[in-house]
Amino acid sequence: SLSTFLGHGTLTGLNGKRLIISFQKAFKFQIDVLKKNALMIESIIENRTGHGLKIDFVVDKDARSSSQNETHPVTQRMLELFGGEIVE
Repeated sequence: SLSTFLGHGTLTGLNGKRLIISFQKAFKFQIDVLKKNALMIESIIENRTGHGLKIDFVVDKDARSSSQNETHPVTQRMLELFGGEIVE
């Protein structure tokens, strides 16, 4: 699920050894889960790249919220599989 959650974000900056990934406000749940798992994600990045980075997961206040017509493909597939709907 972490990979899917990361897919909702956008790499918006690299400040020294700090990687900044921003999300639309609608992805607050994903941000919370990613923050709880930040050490594991940072460890994987270091193991794969050899570079130690810290990650900041932030809400992009300027990003427009996606409408139902712009639902992420993974989210759309889950809705189809489980017969769900997005409630705003």
